Amino acid sequence: MAAGPIRGRVLRIESDYESDVVRVAFGSCVSQRKNQDVWEHIAEKDPHLFIMMGDGVYPEHEPGALSTLDAIRSAYRHAGKCVELNRFREQIPVAAIWDDNDYGGMDIGRTFAHKFESRDLFLDFWTSGAEASIRRRDSGIYASWELGMPERRIQIIAPDLRFSRSEWAMAGLKTIIARQLRGMGPFEATRDSGATMLGETQWAWLEDCLRRPAKLRLFVSSIQVIPGERGWECWSNFPAEQERLLRLISQPRVGPVIVLSGDAHYAEISRKDGDEGIGALWEITSSGLTEHWPTPGPNSFRIGPAYPQPNFGILTVDWRPASPQLTVGIHGADGRRLRREFLLLESLMHSPSGGSASRTARSPQRFMA
Repeated sequence: MAAGPIRGRVLRIESDYESDVVRVAFGSCVSQRKNQDVWEHIAEKDPHLFIMMGDGVYPEHEPGALSTLDAIRSAYRHAGKCVELNRFREQIPVAAIWDDNDYGGMDIGRTFAHKFESRDLFLDFWTSGAEASIRRRDSGIYASWELGMPERRIQIIAPDLRFSRSEWAMAGLKTIIARQLRGMGPFEATRDSGATMLGETQWAWLEDCLRRPAKLRLFVSSIQVIPGERGWECWSNFPAEQERLLRLISQPRVGPVIVLSGDAHYAEISRKDGDEGIGALWEITSSGLTEHWPTPGPNSFRIGPAYPQPNFGILTVDWRPASPQLTVGIHGADGRRLRREFLLLESLMHSPSGGSASRTARSPQRFMA
């Protein structure tokens, strides 16, 4: 399976168009210096597509310092020699976006001095041909892919949350110290009304993406969208931008949306119920493929436990029932299933008055390994 022809500025994944059951694997945060067996275990699930949600390499740098271009180049050279990753990419199409580490350094945004050079290194590694040309913009490497025939089309939307993003607001010193004892981060919601996550050029692109017909949309965010209590990078650090996004993807004309996110170094499932015109939204966080964080932060939207060990996710769409069924699985890096949720596609649809058109026809089932 390989990436197919480009139509306009949408990337088509030429996979098995006749498949009644489609599997999309996803994950983030993989160090090129660590064991790479996870790629074999993902391939065993036979996905039609893998989504790399950021931090596809970890350049070496001094603590607190940004990455040099030499360090980024070295990281990609190392990853390029990984037998397991190369074998995986020969079998499975990969749709990739970056996060802070493979962009330029811890938590950095638009101020990174070498962002254009870093862009080229990323695209040279993860893309080729027409895709590389389309994504080599002056406003970021954001991309949209489409998988499947029109009547079963899945759209994958991956914004660039680095190239144009304003700087985060820091909490006070006492707050930061108190949070550190709980494994939490230093950021707080900004009071800057002009702070931007995407920049207006990319917002316009996103609105255009959402006008394209699709039966299911996967919004891929390299940082978490719904959770916002742990003090690290997340959309809620820019409240106005988070609200703008949630209202945009919850419009009735947009149809069913699921958020996939990375960055956190643990896996969890979040749900935000609809209010004031915003429909219920599910977010699946999978992080990382090799990295893990021992103390998952607070999340009042979390459904069930978090999983602080290396992991990847699998989203399965079964188109055969009258109401197509979605199965969300979280797997350990060894392939063992940790969690499973069932949803009906119709439960993700929104009504003009806000909220879901209908709740899940049956309560989601949770399975622990």
